Amino acid sequence: ASSIIGGTMLTGGVGNIISALEKNKKVIAVPRLAKYGEHINDHQTQIIAKFNALGYIIGLQDVDELDDAVKQIEKFKPKKFVHDNSKMLNLVSKLIDK
Repeated sequence: ASSIIGGTMLTGGVGNIISALEKNKKVIAVPRLAKYGEHINDHQTQIIAKFNALGYIIGLQDVDELDDAVKQIEKFKPKKFVHDNSKMLNLVSKLIDK
C-alpha cells in the first residue's frame, strides 16, 4: 500500500482492500495483471470491480487510469464498509446442525 494525498493506493487483493476500509481509508485499488507477469490470472479485476460498484473504493482496471483516480480521491465519499458474513454463518450453522 502506498499513501497518496487524501487516500491509499493498493493492489486488488481482498485482504488489502478490506484492511484499508476497516481503517476508514479512502482507497484507490489497482489490479495485479497477468499480462504484466504480476499474477497468474486477472481475478483482481473482478474483485476491484465489485468493491467499486458498491461504492467502497475507486477501482481501476489498469494503472493507466491512475492520474484520474488521484484527482478524484479528495472528493470521493466512500460508502461505509460493513462485513456481511451472514451467508457463511448460515452455511456453517446448517453443516453443524446435520
